[in-house]
Amino acid sequence: MAHWLTRWARPGAGGWLLCAMLLAWELVSRFAIVPGYLLPAPVTVAQSLVQGISDGPLFQHARSTATAAVLGYVCGACVAFGVGVLVASSAWAERFLLVPLTAVQSIPKVALAPLVFVWLGFGIESTVTLVALACFYPVFANTVIGLRTADGELLELYRALGASRRRILLEVRIPHAAPLLFNALQLTAVFALIAAVVMEFVASTRGLGYLPCWCLR
Repeated sequence: MAHWLTRWARPGAGGWLLCAMLLAWELVSRFAIVPGYLLPAPVTVAQSLVQGISDGPLFQHARSTATAAVLGYVCGACVAFGVGVLVASSAWAERFLLVPLTAVQSIPKVALAPLVFVWLGFGIESTVTLVALACFYPVFANTVIGLRTADGELLELYRALGASRRRILLEVRIPHAAPLLFNALQLTAVFALIAAVVMEFVASTRGLGYLPCWCLR
């Protein structure tokens, strides 16, 4: 067993593994083990990709998805950072906001897509809203943790020197929270794209999520 794993770990083995996966995919599609509308054959996917690039709609839909993802990402991250600063700085805000926000986070964002559609209908507004919801909590949680775990001795020093809460926030807490914040922003970039495609699949007339429906017409 160990010898077999060593052989597959050699350089170039990944290419053979990819070929085996493509062959299995082709066989599953060719013998209709999975319906074609759920799992098209690799050749069909490649033909659709070439057609989408040559005819132009792929770039148009990709631009729509990227626009919605970026807008939702920026809105969700900015709101999450502001709310995180508020919760980390105020016991009153923590008491009234932390539990509801944590409860909302427990709901899968994909499950919220139909509800967002009912509220906002077709259009980029629905996609931006779902993306913002998907990006909110990771940035919020990391902001709160980062702000609250700042160096206690440095905080005491600033307070002893009479520094204001604003100066402590800008010069001590936010720099300390920056690594966690950037990690959250990196993670939510993936969430933003996934949420955008999901929302376009549910309710949209453009975007990469809508593209499979367009191709099947």
